[in-house]
Amino acid sequence: MLSLHNMFDRNKIKRLVEKMPKGLMSIMTILLITYLSLDDNPFDANDVRLFEGMDKVVHCIMYWFLALILMIDWTKIKNNIMISIVSMWVCVAIAFAFSVLMEYLQDAMGLGRAASWADALANFTGTILGFLSMKFVFNKWFFDTKQG
Repeated sequence: MLSLHNMFDRNKIKRLVEKMPKGLMSIMTILLITYLSLDDNPFDANDVRLFEGMDKVVHCIMYWFLALILMIDWTKIKNNIMISIVSMWVCVAIAFAFSVLMEYLQDAMGLGRAASWADALANFTGTILGFLSMKFVFNKWFFDTKQG
């Protein structure tokens, strides 16, 4: 039986991440976010409304995930050395710059999407949550030593 403990076993997740080619997770995440950001109605999402502002939660989750994946790939590129605070902030800046580009393209391409400061704020919040997740959870998951 599949349990949450087995599903989130850090050794299994670590092995899965280590087997992925360097940068592949970041590329896949960027492509998915690009599709979700630029398609006028990805997965018929405009038809689903759970609560007001739900799209802001989705923005936050997307960019939390992107920032986290960029940081995980960074550790792989650096041969699985614990990511430094400076490197984490670089990944956050890259993720947020990408989010600003997506907001700009939504407006500029005229595909039925519009740029929004509220979306950009949700994106920024997600990148900061990605930083906090890596600093306080995932860096310790992947590395048994304390961050210096």
